[in-house]
Amino acid sequence: HRGELNDMEFTSSGRYIVSIGRTGALAVWDPTVPDKWMRRMVDEERRSEKLVAMAIIPKRSIAIVGGEGPELNVWDYDKGTLLHRLPHKHGKVRSIDVSPKGDRMMTGGDIGWNMWTISPNLEFVDNG
Repeated sequence: HRGELNDMEFTSSGRYIVSIGRTGALAVWDPTVPDKWMRRMVDEERRSEKLVAMAIIPKRSIAIVGGEGPELNVWDYDKGTLLHRLPHKHGKVRSIDVSPKGDRMMTGGDIGWNMWTISPNLEFVDNG
């Protein structure tokens, strides 16, 4: 990223870092070569949106990201593919956390929070 970096996490293996920033991109880095990203992903429909929150599903190459818009993006960061766009009914996404088992997710926004169930085949159910 160039400029503002808003969130980052190590992958479950600890081999890579996944980060998001003001440019609307998700980047994968090798921490031994911090000045160059390995893969960069952008949702073209949300290119100008500032991303502020991210979580990684444990033991999977899946990152959930959100920001200024009312959606969450679910990315397979190994393949560089956008898997889902999930509606976030509580305004701008401000925080995301996934349970250690990877079967539940909490998202917080400007006007409330959502609890989600994540199935083994990556179906996301909004439980309110």
